[in-house]
Amino acid sequence: MLEVPDEDWLRLDTGVAGGDDVPHYYDPLMAKLIVHGATRQEALQRLQQALDTARIEGINTTSPSSAESSKPPNSNKATTPLP
Repeated sequence: MLEVPDEDWLRLDTGVAGGDDVPHYYDPLMAKLIVHGATRQEALQRLQQALDTARIEGINTTSPSSAESSKPPNSNKATTPLP
């Protein structure tokens, strides 16, 4: 099961659908959650909101570590400049 909030600032790209069988050798990037905001801070807050309210069941995910990395002080460590 995969449920995410229905928001204009959120996009979910996925290669699986409800009822699909996921074999033990599955691609770990079966879905990605993309958010945007007017500022980096707004985008990070939206990412936290989306990850906190998402329902993912049936397989292990990186969602908990993604949620943790989007929160301060971890989110303040970004050093890669945008082009």
